[in-house]
Amino acid sequence: MADVVVLNDPVAGQGSNNAAHCAAIYQRRIREHGEESFDEPWMRATFEAFWDYARHSTRRSNTLLGPLPEHVQRVLQAAARHPEVAARFAAGSARPPTLDDWLLDPDKTAAYLASFS
Repeated sequence: MADVVVLNDPVAGQGSNNAAHCAAIYQRRIREHGEESFDEPWMRATFEAFWDYARHSTRRSNTLLGPLPEHVQRVLQAAARHPEVAARFAAGSARPPTLDDWLLDPDKTAAYLASFS
């Protein structure tokens, strides 16, 4: 499902994660829909529910593709010295929405890394 619906470069390893999340979201939406018609508005709303998750993994993948932004380079350097940073960066693979809170914004990254100075 995932790479057919939202294609991500394999650099970030998000295809299988997206597939699992997509299946879970679609299953929940189908069950909630009951006996109603599965029309185009329902399909679009269901995809939007998935995209609300997948947009984060897509942004992560795009960030990791060629030249790394300076703030992400600083994260990787800090991860080599601080296990907490490494663990948080790695956890973003399983939970890409958490990356908006710190990795994907240079100002939020700087504030987070400042706590390790």
